[in-house]
Amino acid sequence: MSASAQSLSQAVENAVNTRPVVEAARSRHRAAVDRIDSARSGFLPQVDITAGGGYEVTNNTSTRAQIEGGSEDLGRYDATIVGSQLLFDNGGTRSRTEAARFFAESEQHGILSAEEQLSFDVTQVYLAVILSEQLLRRANDNYAALNRISRLVDALVRSGRAREADAIQARARIAAAREEIARRQRDLDERRAQFLEVVGQNPRSLKQPRLGRGQLPGSVEQALNLAQRVNPFLQSAISRERAAEAEARATEEPFLPRVTFDVTGTLGENLGGVRGVDNSASAQLRLRFPLYTGGRDTADRRRAVELAGVAQQERGEIAREVREAIRRAFARLKGDRARVPPLVEQASDTAKVVDAYLAQFELGRRSLFDLLDAQSDLYRSQVALDEVRILALQDEFELLATVGNLRQSLSVAAR
Repeated sequence: MSASAQSLSQAVENAVNTRPVVEAARSRHRAAVDRIDSARSGFLPQVDITAGGGYEVTNNTSTRAQIEGGSEDLGRYDATIVGSQLLFDNGGTRSRTEAARFFAESEQHGILSAEEQLSFDVTQVYLAVILSEQLLRRANDNYAALNRISRLVDALVRSGRAREADAIQARARIAAAREEIARRQRDLDERRAQFLEVVGQNPRSLKQPRLGRGQLPGSVEQALNLAQRVNPFLQSAISRERAAEAEARATEEPFLPRVTFDVTGTLGENLGGVRGVDNSASAQLRLRFPLYTGGRDTADRRRAVELAGVAQQERGEIAREVREAIRRAFARLKGDRARVPPLVEQASDTAKVVDAYLAQFELGRRSLFDLLDAQSDLYRSQVALDEVRILALQDEFELLATVGNLRQSLSVAAR
């Protein structure tokens, strides 16, 4: 492999570290972590300061007893600081913090999900380019073989051992082979363009990858058990379910009193129509209990419980989809692997037939039609073998992606 060659792991790593879809997932996770700090702040003291100054006109029992006309005009100034410490809120703050933590976990798994999906997309385009390159080489080899046959036919025509119609027939097959090369080149150009968009780089000397021994699960049961532990799509759904359950618990807060310890200090001057300084301080336990909110708290509770149920059902559906995808991936892999040996045998036997027919054609014991058809059969069998080999490899990577450890299997380093 040359120094400029591009391995599958390198292609995946470049895509994971440059594609916006992964960076967006990382940003969502950072935002979710900030949400934890926001929810957890409810456990800490809350301090508020208010201050004001201006003009006040007061007419009350005090001013009427002291001033003719009953009104006092004064410049009023005041400042108040209030410190409040939560003592009890029926577990609302704790539940909201747990919900935020589980939501952050879900977004962390979301990063892995985005990387896993992108890794699979890269393996698909990587293998597609390799297959297109192989099929283009097959088309060129077929063209070269038909050219050799055509030259042989021309020689036989000149010696009177073959007819001009045979030469025309050989040239027609060559024209079809040129069209096949053009079609394969077009397909390769399309795959390379797709590679550039997915990976962010042009393909360079790609080499067909191979998985190491033990990287694939040995059975459906092993794959299912592994997916339960590592599949990021499933883990994200589990965390979302736990977050929804915690948010449902948080809606129980209004059904019991909220208790805080408040310390208040006030500095004032000319307050309430009374000239002079007016300072005060207090330390109190405060209880707040909403007696009636128009049914809002009950509706919020019902809504949160329903959303928790939705999250549970979604987690169950994702688990079912993962199980189904694993079983289908195993079935495809088994079936495509089983196709390889007979296609190898077919390609080998067809190559022997072409050699035999070529020798017989030179001796005049086999028609050109038989030889050209044998060459076509050889080309089709070789193409089919290349396709099924790549398909079986795609099945292996799809199985790893379905389980959820494709990126880890490729040893991809993410920033």
